[in-house]
Amino acid sequence: MRTKIQTAVLILAASLLLFTSCKKDQVAPALPPLNTFVLQTADFDSTKANSTKSAAVTYNNFLHSVGSIIVGYIVLYANLVVPVASYVEAFKHEGVYQSDGSWVWSYNVWAENAIYTAKLRAYEN
Repeated sequence: MRTKIQTAVLILAASLLLFTSCKKDQVAPALPPLNTFVLQTADFDSTKANSTKSAAVTYNNFLHSVGSIIVGYIVLYANLVVPVASYVEAFKHEGVYQSDGSWVWSYNVWAENAIYTAKLRAYEN
């Protein structure tokens, strides 16, 4: 009788050990910083001058570069108003863990006199 009780306790302990698993803490991944939407111009160093070219050619190249950057900024920012506004809003909400292993931030955002429904999805590696 004693061996049957010991066997039953051993089977119960083994089944508890086998069917118990660690539950992963479900913490939403960090969103990339907001400066990912800003063009980085720090790499342009205005102190380096090319001594083999004339000052007029260098100045014309500088004006062309500045003009290109300004036009690029205008085009980008005019077309990215809604995506940037929705991404900024994502920092105000918590991600919800999904059954497929992804995280979803879902919310409404007001931009350009309209309400947009945004859904940001992140997958962990």
